[in-house]
Amino acid sequence: MGDMDRFKDKARELADRAKAELAEKTDAAGAADREAERSRDTGEEQVSENRLERRWEETEGPW
Repeated sequence: MGDMDRFKDKARELADRAKAELAEKTDAAGAADREAERSRDTGEEQVSENRLERRWEETEGPW
């Protein structure tokens, strides 16, 4: 039974390591998603701001 116990222990160790790696990758993916969302929001704000500025210049002029 000694070999079987070592095999089970090794299998548990590998499973725990795989779970930890998956959790780490999931956290990293979540952080990347949040950063992409932030960048997208900032980009949309800038585009919106540029459109408003252009509209103002077209109707009121930059003077």
